Amino acid sequence: MLGMRKILLMLLMLTSHNVLAEEFQFVDSVFCPFVCDPEVDGKEGFVIDILRDAMATKGHSLKFTIVPFKRALRMVRSGQAHALPAIYQADAPDLIFGNSVIAIGHNHFFVRPNFDWHYNSENNWQEISLGVVDGYTYSHKKFDQYLANQKTTPNSKVMFISGANTYERLLNLLRSKRVDVILDDKAYIQYIG
Repeated sequence: MLGMRKILLMLLMLTSHNVLAEEFQFVDSVFCPFVCDPEVDGKEGFVIDILRDAMATKGHSLKFTIVPFKRALRMVRSGQAHALPAIYQADAPDLIFGNSVIAIGHNHFFVRPNFDWHYNSENNWQEISLGVVDGYTYSHKKFDQYLANQKTTPNSKVMFISGANTYERLLNLLRSKRVDVILDDKAYIQYIG
């Protein structure tokens, strides 16, 4: 009987690496340099590099796919994907978040040239035409509520962008003076701009 246990234990030890190794499906939209589209940028971004290396240390692999942000949220919520790596907890409080943070976002208003506006109060965003990515939250309850209200307001002063190349499109809106201001993470806008 002891010999059988040794054989079974040895068999489990030999196969445990293969049994426990999994491929995890990660999805996200482009937030270069954090998360990039390898077909466009030639790289996946440093967040994906860190996650891929961390998972490899435990024998796991990572499959990464670029999809629009709202679709990425749906895929994770429905179980079609395991994780969405670059997200604020306010964007999806129903998802599970780890204790470690790879990078911290810093949202900024970017104003078109020669437009005299500065954020100075909780309500002066109502004075401007604004471009934002559809589905994002900005961890500011009043501002997030303002955006939610603007989605149903006729002749809204907010342009919601979704789909591919969101940051390039936001910058084009700003440069072409179709909006006065855009709001997003400083790293993304400076990387694209």
